[in-house]
Amino acid sequence: MAQNPISLVVRCLLKLPSRVEQVTAGYLFSLMIPAPRRTQTFASQVTGIHQSQFSRLLSNHGDLARDNLAHLAKIRAGELAQGGLRPVVKGGPWKAAVIIDATLHGRSSLHVQNAQRFNHGEGFVIGHQWTNVVLVLNDEVIALPPIPFLSKGECKRLGIEYQSEHKKIVAYLRRLDLKGYIGDHDPGSVICLMDSGYDSKEIQKACFRKKWDLMGSLKSNRGVQSWSEGKVDPKRKWIRVDELFRTHRKQAPWQSVRDEVRSGRNSAPDG
Repeated sequence: MAQNPISLVVRCLLKLPSRVEQVTAGYLFSLMIPAPRRTQTFASQVTGIHQSQFSRLLSNHGDLARDNLAHLAKIRAGELAQGGLRPVVKGGPWKAAVIIDATLHGRSSLHVQNAQRFNHGEGFVIGHQWTNVVLVLNDEVIALPPIPFLSKGECKRLGIEYQSEHKKIVAYLRRLDLKGYIGDHDPGSVICLMDSGYDSKEIQKACFRKKWDLMGSLKSNRGVQSWSEGKVDPKRKWIRVDELFRTHRKQAPWQSVRDEVRSGRNSAPDG
């Protein structure tokens, strides 16, 4: 493994103690090889490194992985910022976008450690959840350290306080300092994007405290009122989002958005 080019890449790009360079390079090498399943046993077989070293790497160096991902993200974001940032949307005021969304790693049973039953829009899914946070600059997606979700049982096992996903996101946004990524910037040039799963007042307030713009989906049962009605009578009863659209469909008609999906040389519109 000492002669493997991946070892040189790891040494140049990542801030790793010398004692974990070889096992890190070996694990990355195993992930690059096509295989039905990528396990610690498989990594040991293809690299000749004992399986216990991969176990220690993955269980004891979580902070190391997170810090290195943030380090690489800052390097790439700084490079893009030096060349000048283009608007996220042509003609728009935003030059950086923070996108928040979750990914589920499905499992076959709840008996797997830290597995939970999640409602993911199209039914329940059993597995592990990661809340992904990415930074979009000049049409390039830069991954920031994700937020792992720990079940109540796993928190009890580890002896730590359980926190909901929304509380973790609020704490994450409070710590996130984009100045370390893109330098001095106008907070109004940053927009945060999220779907209805994060329709939370606390998350919204965390964004507004940073003076970012926020765009997200609302749950249909969220209480709202039109801008004009709120100005005329602030005490007017708020109504559901779906009811508001039905009562104001003449003034604000619904319009479907059609996008094009391109595949290879041929393209076909997909609604």
